[in-house]
Amino acid sequence: MELKKEKPILGKCPVCGGDIVESSFGFCCKGTLKNGKKCGFSIRHELRGVKMEEPIVKQLLECGSTDDVEMTNKYGKPYRGHFIIDEGKVGVEQARHYLKGRCPLCGGRMLKTAKGYECENSCDPRRPKTCSFKANGILCNRMITESEMELYLSGKPQNVLDGFVTRDGKVFSSILETNAELQCVSLTAVVGKCPSCGGELRIKDRTFKCENYKDEKEPCKFQAWRHISGHEITLQEIEEIRLSGMTKEPVELYRDDGSIYFKHLGLSEDKTHITILTD
Repeated sequence: MELKKEKPILGKCPVCGGDIVESSFGFCCKGTLKNGKKCGFSIRHELRGVKMEEPIVKQLLECGSTDDVEMTNKYGKPYRGHFIIDEGKVGVEQARHYLKGRCPLCGGRMLKTAKGYECENSCDPRRPKTCSFKANGILCNRMITESEMELYLSGKPQNVLDGFVTRDGKVFSSILETNAELQCVSLTAVVGKCPSCGGELRIKDRTFKCENYKDEKEPCKFQAWRHISGHEITLQEIEEIRLSGMTKEPVELYRDDGSIYFKHLGLSEDKTHITILTD
């Protein structure tokens, strides 16, 4: 007579500690509760449109949650989420959207939220609140896009952001900075040091201008157009010109007839502006 093959044990029951095996219904516990009754913990073969195969069941039992998977709601609409074990039952948590880049204060992952962007150690109910860093999604009547926030979080030189508006309706440009005291993202017009006098170089509507241009004793004449021959000067290029007098690489420029050419940008001889350097 052929012996009945024992079904493999996939893990331990989160309720009673018994063995979880597969059945015709799904995956169920073979153990008993302290009162002697059979444990009722089970996992169906299909949940929220997801086939609950052995690997995902093992992960759920071992870790208490699964990776994010594509699910469907009761209306047949797709969404992403993961399964969890909560109070002895299998539940679902919808996926959270994480940004590329880390919190500048604590190193936690950054989440996209209803109001903007926030550190997971501040807004994730599954973990203790140990950080308060956040960034509003709208600053001075301008939306901060996900790609702009990710570039800021990367620590790489940012792009100048246009289109901010003051309460009295004045339009201005700025970049993002960390306000460590308030533990949030704010705006600043300072992009570095003036390559001529060392003062603060500030963003204006169409130029980068030294803060000392109105100094009564020694006014600084440095002023650089933000756009030269179809090219937008980046903050990285400003830094390269400040340190070595010219851009590290040639930049793409355009003539009036639409033809493309490549030249270095650099500091003029009198250190009053940025110019296209000749060979």
